[in-house]
Amino acid sequence: MVSNDRFLAVPIWPFSPQLLLIFFLSPIAFIFVNHLLMYSIGTLGLYKIKKEFEIEFVSFLLLFFIFFMNGHLIGKMTAYGPGRLGYYLIPWLILFLFRICIYERKNKDSLFDRDALLLGCVLGMIFWQGSMHVFTAFTTFFVYWGFFNLDKLRRLICILGVALTLNSMRIL
Repeated sequence: MVSNDRFLAVPIWPFSPQLLLIFFLSPIAFIFVNHLLMYSIGTLGLYKIKKEFEIEFVSFLLLFFIFFMNGHLIGKMTAYGPGRLGYYLIPWLILFLFRICIYERKNKDSLFDRDALLLGCVLGMIFWQGSMHVFTAFTTFFVYWGFFNLDKLRRLICILGVALTLNSMRIL
């Protein structure tokens, strides 16, 4: 049982800026608007991937349907509810990870690579959505990724440092 003074510290409850909408909307309307907002963010992320890597429309449509119409999302969303809304931020993780892996940056030695900072912010926002399991899975993935890409270890430290700093008040 969670005591009332630590309600927002429970990692499955969202703690993101759109939580302020709850003051203006009924709970059912908030759930609908929140899902619509997160769905739009996920669609925008897929569209950004399409533009970045010049994916044709048919391939983009296949990617869109695979991402949004799979049974995992529907099955988990009905069982766990808002604790899975971080799923919609995965296209942004993939985009920034591909940018780090594919593109060579001018400042290779810089710890504060823009894409690494953005990737850490997106990873932190996943935890803000209450998606502790998605956050843990991707954090584990990035640790393994860093183990096999030792030349990008500085970026991994930046990614995990930003994500953990953004969520330090909930983690502590």
